[in-house]
Amino acid sequence: MDEAPSNNALVSEALLLLARSHGGDAQQAQAAQAELQARSAREPAFAAACQVARQIWQATDGSALRESLSLPPSALERQGAPRRAVLGLMGVAALTLGLGAAGRWLWLRPTFAQALATGQGEIQRLRLPDGTELALDAQTRVRVALYRQRRELHLERGEIHLQVAPDADSPLTVFTAQGRVRVLGTRFSVAVRQAHMHVAVAQGRVAVWAQADAPAAQVEPSAPLAELGAGQQLRLGAGHSGQPQPIDAADVGAWQGGMEGGWLVFHATPLPEVVERWNGYLRPGLRLAGNAQRLQALRLTGSFPIRDPGAFLASLPRTLPVRVQRQGDGAWLIAPR
Repeated sequence: MDEAPSNNALVSEALLLLARSHGGDAQQAQAAQAELQARSAREPAFAAACQVARQIWQATDGSALRESLSLPPSALERQGAPRRAVLGLMGVAALTLGLGAAGRWLWLRPTFAQALATGQGEIQRLRLPDGTELALDAQTRVRVALYRQRRELHLERGEIHLQVAPDADSPLTVFTAQGRVRVLGTRFSVAVRQAHMHVAVAQGRVAVWAQADAPAAQVEPSAPLAELGAGQQLRLGAGHSGQPQPIDAADVGAWQGGMEGGWLVFHATPLPEVVERWNGYLRPGLRLAGNAQRLQALRLTGSFPIRDPGAFLASLPRTLPVRVQRQGDGAWLIAPR
């Protein structure tokens, strides 16, 4: 618990200010209250410590803590020094119990938390403190939180590729709106596009739950929808069965080279998703002709270098019954043939 001393110190500071805001003269109380509000507004860590301090204060009714925190005594208290000494001991005990509660709070807090996002054509790679290698595709947003007994990533959009550092005592879970994926140590990708989730495994094994059956972070999970091994993938969402399908393990995360040497690999991928993937790198991008229901049902299989979108556009009419037209604003319109 490396963070405990610094955060316990914040809780202690918050307790001191709380005690001063409830005791002493009016000027001192007002000053303490003003400092509590100001620090909470500018320091998120102190604001969180204040929440713990208020819980401790309420649990002990505040009286013993006021006695233990060196506040100016009232006239009545000066006449009752023996009583104050007893209450002071009670205050020390209460403070000890309070810091124990703070320790539990610290244990439940993430040891590392970060929100990550990439823009147009941007690939981002980083190594998490646990040793896990994380890569973000273009136009991706994900939140990372590492706890002492679990690791969580919340993928809002786009695609991530993970090479997970093994830790049997701290499983890693990727959360999406469509479902969740849990692993101990493996290399795999998770994508969220067109209101569905795509999971592909290059190495190791993962368990996948649909959203309705997905386990909560700290609840024993139900049986997964599927378990995937190396060279397997599945899709969850409208129009997808959630059944495992084969995939070349070398294709998993092939986009990581970006514009320098990355590839976009499609396996019977719906055309709207193909367009969304390319638009992560192109500006102006691709458009599907409006009200063209036939385009929604088309699926594409193939591999294309990200640095050469022209090759993709040239091959598309030869692969699918579509035509591609350049628009006045520079975008490309894909329409049924």
